[in-house]
Amino acid sequence: MRTERVNELKANMKSFGKDAYQKSELLDEMFALQQEIVSLTFNQDHAALAELRIWDVEKHLEQMNEELGNVADEELQRFIDGSKTLCNLIKAEISGNRGEAKAFRTLEYIKSKNYVLKNVELNDGDFRTELDAVVITPSAITIVEVKNTAKDIFIDEAGNYFRTGEFLRLDCNIAEKMQIKETLLRKALSTAGYDEVEINSVVVFTNNRIEVQNKFEGIRTCFSSQLSYKVEGDRSRTVFSDKDMEAIKVCIEQAESKETYPFEFDVEQYKTDYASTIVHEFYCTQCGERGIPVHRKYGQFREVGHLKKLYCLAYGKETNHAECISASKYDSSMFFDEYESGNFDSEGNRILSLSEWKQKKQEPESIADIDQEDDLSEWYEFLTSLLRAFNI
Repeated sequence: MRTERVNELKANMKSFGKDAYQKSELLDEMFALQQEIVSLTFNQDHAALAELRIWDVEKHLEQMNEELGNVADEELQRFIDGSKTLCNLIKAEISGNRGEAKAFRTLEYIKSKNYVLKNVELNDGDFRTELDAVVITPSAITIVEVKNTAKDIFIDEAGNYFRTGEFLRLDCNIAEKMQIKETLLRKALSTAGYDEVEINSVVVFTNNRIEVQNKFEGIRTCFSSQLSYKVEGDRSRTVFSDKDMEAIKVCIEQAESKETYPFEFDVEQYKTDYASTIVHEFYCTQCGERGIPVHRKYGQFREVGHLKKLYCLAYGKETNHAECISASKYDSSMFFDEYESGNFDSEGNRILSLSEWKQKKQEPESIADIDQEDDLSEWYEFLTSLLRAFNI
């Protein structure tokens, strides 16, 4: 029944209802998932007080878990791990979008006639790539790759792209990446007879506070403030007429492949981990049957073993139900120990408090140890007297 309640909660979460998505759809879906998690965790009045995010959910659930004696460590940790991954994906998408918007604004300063095609997705069957922008001017075709990073960058002689800090962290081989972009763009241009034209490229950094060291001769880099000058300064052997520019624009648009892809994050598992964290099982203290699972919002968590009045289907009326959380200090097996030991009276109330019952549960083991020690002592005295009787 607990699994049914978990699945019921998941069914009410409508985000990421498709198997695959276009890149442009992902951020809205991630925001929708975040809002569903927040709404399920907090009371509506609380949620309306501030712009709550996933990290707020993490913080509150961690706090409640600690206050209740770490009752759901395993389930909560799985949810936190998933939340960190999701938050990083959201941050990366926002950062990329902001960086592109900043770079695109600088392209508006190009003085000559131009076409700017943004977020061009190309696929030849073997490779797929996204070109952040393709700029067409009378004098050149330029691929623009946008980077929005807070880390200093080092590009070595082989085209390897590193983020620097205490250690160098390899991100990708930017030379190979740009070569794939140029190859796929050239294939698209060849359909309109422009396969011999020169294609320029530039990697633009939107954060002018970082340091960029570029040792690879085949790649140009600049900051966003320099981008329009770089593009306008590009010259090819061919000067494009207005008709040429229009034809190039059309053939690139026709070659675009806006495909959908599975999201790299396991949303189903994440939803399961979250629902498992907040769904608690309840067992009737009068018949021992499992009742209807309940999901707890923030501020509604109770101490382990808490008794709650719920309708018992087996008993046919409202009875006390013991609240159980798997992998906690009071799970279903602990309830059955307490139930079978007779610690609930005819009204379903505890005879001994939970702490008293746990202490009493341990006492027979201690008494048995004492009795065993007494038995051994008596046996030792008997054996000693026997040995003396035989003068051994």
